[in-house]
Amino acid sequence: MKLSRQNLNIIIEQELKKLLSESLLSGIVHPNPSQIGLQVFATKRGPFNQDRLDRYTRKGRIYVYSSPQGTSDKPAEAFWTSTLKNNTSGWLDLCRDPDFWEAGAGEQAVIYEILPEAKVLLLRSPEDYNAIRQAYPTETFQGGDDMYVMFGGYNPIGGSQDRASKIIQGIDWGKLSKDYDAIYCTNKDCASGWDTESIAWWNLNVLKQIKIVDINDQCELVMDGGN
Repeated sequence: MKLSRQNLNIIIEQELKKLLSESLLSGIVHPNPSQIGLQVFATKRGPFNQDRLDRYTRKGRIYVYSSPQGTSDKPAEAFWTSTLKNNTSGWLDLCRDPDFWEAGAGEQAVIYEILPEAKVLLLRSPEDYNAIRQAYPTETFQGGDDMYVMFGGYNPIGGSQDRASKIIQGIDWGKLSKDYDAIYCTNKDCASGWDTESIAWWNLNVLKQIKIVDINDQCELVMDGGN
């Protein structure tokens, strides 16, 4: 099949963007899933409800997106876990902190194994975050007339208003989710808004449920019980 010049240009542009992303992420480690360890998903209230989670996903996947105007450095609507450490996790450690704004947890937690085929992007530092942001940028426009902002730097009705400036606001999580299954933040200093070591998932097909356990009043896992 003969490609039109327009289609050929689109393919070339896509390949160039792919090569640029790979170059920008060349310094970021892609961890072996077996080295990360078992994962804990803790409910925020009540027991774990698999039916509710199934309704939340579509064929095991979640549509994640970037918060409007870069209000958060985290992917919106992701499925969050943190690594199992004896009878706790990074998130449960936070839940025991009375000064944490979202202190407390629900009644149950789920232990997951990460399958070998999982593609997890590692986020270890602000430098990693900036590299990922350059590889998968969201763009917004600031300054100038409201029409320029609304129409991406172009005013369709003309006029003498100042053009808006295009800036990279944050990470385009929708684009990133097409290349990876999750992003693993190793510590709370990776980027603003990440409160602890945690993994944001949007492809749950690479997680294998091991067991469901109870969470006691001290926000600790009751590891000798559950399914």
